[in-house]
Amino acid sequence: MSGYIKANGTIDESGINTLLEKYKNDDSFLFCVYTTKFCCTHFRPIEDTDHILEIRLFDKHGELKAVRANIGREFVWRYINDEEVAKEYIYDEVQYLDAAKNDSAEYTAIGGGHYEMPEAGFERFVIRHYGEYDDDGMFSLKDFRIVKLLREEEKWNGK
Repeated sequence: MSGYIKANGTIDESGINTLLEKYKNDDSFLFCVYTTKFCCTHFRPIEDTDHILEIRLFDKHGELKAVRANIGREFVWRYINDEEVAKEYIYDEVQYLDAAKNDSAEYTAIGGGHYEMPEAGFERFVIRHYGEYDDDGMFSLKDFRIVKLLREEEKWNGK
């Protein structure tokens, strides 16, 4: 297990909400990829565990990610916590959402798709990449997580 991963394992869909409860806090957001849609919301228990393929429970301190390749299989999960990760092993970037501006939590992608956000006003998100240096000093990315959703006026200072 890499230094930035604090816990990992497998779990079936009946235990996914219990796992989420273990790692959630008051600032947690939930990003879910289903077979037919994706959404990002404030934390809430997942009602349709049958059709979910990927879950990311995140805040500025860490992320629980659970994924599975197909419906009916177990989830493989990992939990990242940034408290003990040296700054030289992380790289942050800000990415824009693919959405036309609106005043609703229901976003419409520029290409026409629809998705749900926790509330109106988010236009960017912060992605944190984790990497390692090899014996030749070359840095390679190994994993990433969602850190924070940003509103139009918010700046990212790495904290």
